[in-house]
Amino acid sequence: MKTHRLLGYARRNLHLYIFCASMLILQVSIRVVAPTLLARIVDEVIGGGNYAIFPRLLFFMAISYFLPGLLGYFQEYTSDKISKRTSCFLRHDVFEAITKQDGDFFSSRTPADLMSRTTSDTDNIGFIFGFCGIFLIEIVCIVLSQFFALARVSWKCGVVPLVCMPIIAFLAIKSEKKGDKLSDSISDKRADLNQAASEAIMGIRTVKSFGKEEKEKERFSKEASLFRRLSISFDTLWVNWCTPQSAIAVAMVPLAILVGGIEVIKGSMSFGDLSMVLQYTNELSWPMMEIGWLLVELSGARAGWRKVSAILERKSKISDGEISTTDHRGTMKFEHVSFKNGEKELLHDVSFEITPGKTLAVMGPSGSGKSLIASLAVRFLDPTEGKITINGVDIRDMTLRSARDFSSIVTQDVFLFSDSVKNNIALGNRKNAEEEDIKSAARDAEAQSFIEKLENGWETVIGERGVGLSGGQKQRLSIARAFLRKNQLLILDDATSALDMETESDIERTIREEGTRSLLITAHRISAVSTADEIIVLENGRIAERGTHSELLEKRGLYWETYISQYPEEGDR
Repeated sequence: MKTHRLLGYARRNLHLYIFCASMLILQVSIRVVAPTLLARIVDEVIGGGNYAIFPRLLFFMAISYFLPGLLGYFQEYTSDKISKRTSCFLRHDVFEAITKQDGDFFSSRTPADLMSRTTSDTDNIGFIFGFCGIFLIEIVCIVLSQFFALARVSWKCGVVPLVCMPIIAFLAIKSEKKGDKLSDSISDKRADLNQAASEAIMGIRTVKSFGKEEKEKERFSKEASLFRRLSISFDTLWVNWCTPQSAIAVAMVPLAILVGGIEVIKGSMSFGDLSMVLQYTNELSWPMMEIGWLLVELSGARAGWRKVSAILERKSKISDGEISTTDHRGTMKFEHVSFKNGEKELLHDVSFEITPGKTLAVMGPSGSGKSLIASLAVRFLDPTEGKITINGVDIRDMTLRSARDFSSIVTQDVFLFSDSVKNNIALGNRKNAEEEDIKSAARDAEAQSFIEKLENGWETVIGERGVGLSGGQKQRLSIARAFLRKNQLLILDDATSALDMETESDIERTIREEGTRSLLITAHRISAVSTADEIIVLENGRIAERGTHSELLEKRGLYWETYISQYPEEGDR
């Protein structure tokens, strides 16, 4: 991830960082002063018998212990706030970057993987920007201030942490490299675990219908077991590192006391000075022990950072053009369009035009390129050769909003949100759709009758992806959603396959009677395309035949063969 992007997140929280810094400076200053008060009590009150100053020293000493706790509370609260704010900003940017990506991006990543990037990874990164980052700065400030304060009291005692800290740093760097690799694997495995759970839950009907509950349980258990083993390996690495590191940090206290005690015996130090050595060394030891925890969090954040960076820095292959238009009427043309995926050509030299009020149908076997044409028309993909124009303008030169406002697409794989029926249809209109417009769209899609029979009518909340509705009902809602947009071109990408022929015919007739809207249909069924003004038959990505229904039947080619397979009784005539 580029430095300017990181600094951008920090700048958004600059005022909070300044507040944390002020709290931190006050805390560190008080922690340096506090041991001197105890030293005066030991030397002047207990050793010197000056009891008059004892109440005053005791008061200031109590303040020196209370204030850092209070300041620490405000610092920790603010650092947590920075963490949450940064996670929120980053999560928003990651989600926005995901929504701008092209089809290739989504074909190479699972939903669970992307969810992991937008949730756990962004949380880990935000934690480093906030609590962990500020805590690390606090540790550095405490170590430096306490070390120099200790060295000022006794340079010989200062040698003890000076020897121990490089050893701890060496162990930290060595273990952090191993932890970084494990964190990367854990991040990937967490996404795999989420994917296994998501697929089993989303496909629960299929799982149950084939009696594969045990198989899915085994699959999930396998992923969970792999995740557990990686997590245990990571924890083991941390423990193996923390044990010697903590031992060295704890050993600094008795070693400093030993060196200081010898100085007291020699008369080079007072008992008050020894008390300062004890407190300064103790203040140095706990930050050393916390470094292990910090490295664990840092490893997790770095692993997530790399994956999040890949999303934020990736440029979509579908770039935004500069031509913006509000005129969404007219003609779409495919001019010698070809499309390759790598070295494999999926579509070759396809040309046609769809004028207002006309219907173009595309037929062909699975894999012939029907859905690819639909994806190209709405610019989910760009052709590798040729061009697609709207009113003579190449859609690659248009803004994505303008190009996509020309058409609406309804696919066979219907997605409905976990919301009311009315809101699912209203999604087809960016502005607040009027209730009458929503109902009109539903009537045109032959959906009103079943909607009004639902338990709560238009306000009935349907499950995610339309759980609780039949396939035909879901498709009708999806078609109603497209109708509401009132675009020039309506694309039905095998979208009526779950409808009966009568309903299918009624919907298509409604579109034709409107007179101004163009229709692009991709389908397998003859009944869906027979009334089209022109029918294109694809074979291996190439146009094999084209013409009207009657013209294609006369040719006795691929279309005829499909017709006879669906209406065998016609072959005997």
